[in-house]
Parts: sequence; structure tokens; C-alpha cells
Amino acid sequence: MKKLQLQNISIGYKTQNKSKVLVSGASLTLTPDKVTAILGKNGTGKSTLLNSILGLQTLLDGEISINSTSITNYNRKNLAKQISLVLPKQNHLENITANSFISLGRYPYSSLLGKENNTNHELIVNTKKVLGILHLDGRLLNTLSDGEAQKVAIARAIVQDTPFILLDEPTAFLDIPSKLEIMHLLRDISKKNKKGILFTTHDFELATPIADEFWIIHNNEIIDGLPEDLITNGKLQKVFEKNQIKLNPDKGHFELNYEGISTIPVNIKGSHTTGKGVWLKNALLKNGYKPSDNESEITISLNNECYTVYFADTKVECSSIQEVLIACKKISEH
Repeated sequence: MKKLQLQNISIGYKTQNKSKVLVSGASLTLTPDKVTAILGKNGTGKSTLLNSILGLQTLLDGEISINSTSITNYNRKNLAKQISLVLPKQNHLENITANSFISLGRYPYSSLLGKENNTNHELIVNTKKVLGILHLDGRLLNTLSDGEAQKVAIARAIVQDTPFILLDEPTAFLDIPSKLEIMHLLRDISKKNKKGILFTTHDFELATPIADEFWIIHNNEIIDGLPEDLITNGKLQKVFEKNQIKLNPDKGHFELNYEGISTIPVNIKGSHTTGKGVWLKNALLKNGYKPSDNESEITISLNNECYTVYFADTKVECSSIQEVLIACKKISEH
């Protein structure tokens, strides 16, 4: 099995006589059966790390190798047989069809005349079938939606037939369903085709379900490990939590900490951990109320049909969460 190895690397920039170090002394390995997400705050070096692996950015120190051969010993065409790249927002390109763009992935294997052989054609067609984009063949790239264009870009990377695929913010500019579709597509590609997938992202919640490993850039180091371990041992929280933003380790996503913001106590009768109760609690929190199981002046009872707000001798039947908020506001103002 091929290995992409980062051996004691330092990355960053050289300006005049100074070096701006973003990562120092990192040693990591990517194999062609693993999905790895690179995370970190803005400006920490996520894209710089990708560029360094591609040989587009000179290392400050250390070595990057594929099967013990330094990437500096590969010419551009041979390196393109090892690593393919997907950039965000490639549908700005004009006068090129989806099919022609995908076919560019076979360039490292083309003859001097650039002729396409039967093997190339079969690989291209099969890839488009798997991704469900055959119908886009004749469409110009700049007429595609962001989601369609991203699938086309991933198809080009697949037909390049490399053991490693690098992606820079693959879900940027996409709507939520398309983000989820692309993420699960990447995991399928990795597991079914034995590809090492390495991508940068700001979206921890989106990456957690599909990534085998996180590389988190923080304080000039790379913290690596299974996402679930990094959550349960608190390392991820130390990087991203701040002020009112806290990680809910049970749900695996970041939440606003309403302590000090939500101050009006409200007792909820019925479950507020599932179904309607979750959304009732969410709406109450962001409007200044503090839901709990303890007795308080305002009580809200919920069942399958409606919500009932109680205050002293007052009882208000509500058919929506909006009506609950209106009732609570009226009560709070008296």
C-alpha cells in the first residue's frame, strides 16, 4: 500500500530574511484507504499544507514523500499520477464542457498527440455514471450549479486515477443537502476505490461523520487522531471553543452557551430532549428564557397536539412555538 508521508515538516513563508512558520515539526501519514480532514482557524495554514504536499509551496524544513520517494524527485506529470487536486468554485471557467473538463484528468497518461484510448474512455464514462452526471456532458462548466460543478471536478480527480485526492474546501458555496451529498460521496470513493482523501474544511460537524482522522492545525502544531477521540479527550474543544461558543460532546456540534443570556426560568413538563421539545427549548433559549425541569412561575406543558402555558391562574393553549413565545412575553411583561 502506498503511503504519503510528512516527515518532520515545517511550513510557512519566507519574507526577506524572516520566516513565517505556520506548522513546525509535523510527522503524519496518509494511506489510500483513509479520509482525513484538515481543520483549523482562519490563517493557520490549511491551504498552505495542501500546497506544500502538492509541491507548490517550498517546505521550510523536513520532507514529504510518496513511498519513500521525495515529491521533489517527481516531475509534474509523474506527480500528477500520484496526487490529484479539487479546488472550490471551478465553474467560473468558460468555453469548456463538463465532459472535456473531466477528460483533462487523463492528461498525465496521454500520448504526445493527446489521443484518448479505449481504457481512458471507459474509465471516464463509468465515473460519470457512478456520480450521476452523464446528462451534464455537453453543458458548459460556467452554466453548472455549484453542486453540479463540484461533482464534475471530483469526477476529473477520479479519472486521474491517483492513490491520493486532495480537496480544498470541497463543500464551500454549496447548500446543506449538497454538502452532505459531497461528503458521503468522498467517503464512498475512498472506501470503494481505495483512495486517500485529504480535504480542508471549516465545518467540523460535517466532517466528523465521514472522516477517519482529523489533522487540526493549532499553535504551529498538527493535532491528529480519530475525530471521536479528539472530542472525548477534549482536544478539539481547546482549539475551537471561545466565549459563548461551546461544544456539546453528546450531540457533536457547537452551540451558543446561553448562561448569562437566558435568565427567565421556565419549567417544561414533557420531554425537551426529543422531537418538538428540542425545538421549543431552542426557541426559548434564544429569546431569553431558561428551560429546566425545576418548578418555576411559568410552566409549559407539551403533548403531541399542542402546548399549554401556565402562569398563576392563567392558562394559554398554543398551537405553535411562536404562540408560546408570545404568551411567555406577555406574562414576563406583567
